Amino acid sequence: MAVTASLHRRLLVTAGIVTVAFTLLAATGLEQAFRRSAIAAERDRLRGQVHTLLAAMRVGEKGIRPGASLPEPRFARPGSGLYAWVLTPEGGQVWHSRSAIGQSLPAPEWVTPGTVRFRHGDGRFRMDYGVSWEPLSGPTRRFSITLIAGDEAYRASIAGFRRTLWAWMSVGCAGLLLALWLTLRWGLAPLRRVTAEVDAMHRGWRDRLGGHHPREIAVLTDNINRLADGERERTRRYRETLDNLAHSLKTPLAVIRGALVSRIPADLDAAAEQITRIDRQIEYHVRRSGAGRLEGGGRTAVAPVIHRLARALHHARLERDVELQVHCPDGLWYAGTEDDLMEMLGNILDNAWRYGAGHVAVTAADDGGGRRIRIDVDDNGPGIAADVREAALTRGRRLDTGGDGQGIGLAVVRELAGQAGGTLALDGAPELGGTRVTLILPGGEDG
Repeated sequence: MAVTASLHRRLLVTAGIVTVAFTLLAATGLEQAFRRSAIAAERDRLRGQVHTLLAAMRVGEKGIRPGASLPEPRFARPGSGLYAWVLTPEGGQVWHSRSAIGQSLPAPEWVTPGTVRFRHGDGRFRMDYGVSWEPLSGPTRRFSITLIAGDEAYRASIAGFRRTLWAWMSVGCAGLLLALWLTLRWGLAPLRRVTAEVDAMHRGWRDRLGGHHPREIAVLTDNINRLADGERERTRRYRETLDNLAHSLKTPLAVIRGALVSRIPADLDAAAEQITRIDRQIEYHVRRSGAGRLEGGGRTAVAPVIHRLARALHHARLERDVELQVHCPDGLWYAGTEDDLMEMLGNILDNAWRYGAGHVAVTAADDGGGRRIRIDVDDNGPGIAADVREAALTRGRRLDTGGDGQGIGLAVVRELAGQAGGTLALDGAPELGGTRVTLILPGGEDG
């Protein structure tokens, strides 16, 4: 099976790409915002210089020019990086700052009063400012002021901000990626725990996943547990079915073996009947292995089943001379299939044959107005002590460790009786002195 990339790696790569992209966009946006803010600051600075010049302006009969002393010393220093011109519409340029002497600068331009034009390019900031001056006496004068300033300080500010910004954004991005890695590792820890538990289940170190998982994956773990429980139940049922089949085939195989040895026609007829029984037993157990319970419906006469089982046991255990007494009315019916009744009575009678001392009595009767039947099987064997009777009904528990049994016969009967809605009980046989096995089953009313 192909293995795709890990969920942790996929999430981390995706989160990393998103984080880096966000960092780049955020840093670019912040840099552009700072650049616009810095340009706006330069515009305000030049506007302040214009107001400074206007404050020093002298307008008279001799023309328009600033006073001899300017508040900004850079206007008086050649090549200082701050340059100014005053222009009139009639006479052109009427004044320029000493800082512009000998400099190769763009020509100033006249603009109408009320116009403010700001530009940035070629490494310079430029502002053209139109003015309409109304003195206390005399005509209104119109002129414009052009200021040009170098952008070295602006570019140095942008470069410094960029270095600081990208340094901190890089640190922040790295810290965020680390936080994302830690968060993903913590957030995906339950999945790693589930993976480890599934691997432990695969290795046989545990049967189920743990019950304490986050709500988002609890549905998954619960389904896995149900799947594992169902698989274990199916495995147990198949194993028990094989054990039950092996146990139920012992008597038919013993009859066939005896018939092959004796070659007596009556024994061969009994062997042929047992072959049919084997075929039915195999089919019966295969059906039960899939269904896991008794098949509903059906109605079976009890007496014929008891007599058929008795004949089979007589042929299977020729070494035992057993006297069998059967007290069963012909109108007694079991509300179930013949295969189920054969399986239950077969195990009980086989135990009575094996552990009795030559005398077995079967008494079957109506025990509830046709709705329930009771079957007692007594033997004259050593009996089963009261304190170990429950153990005798437990699968795999053998009281006779020296025999060839598997310890599942009576356990199978109790399971089948319980599934049919009946019960199985052990007691002492009041007349024969051995063991009494009492089987209570649903009855089929005489039709």
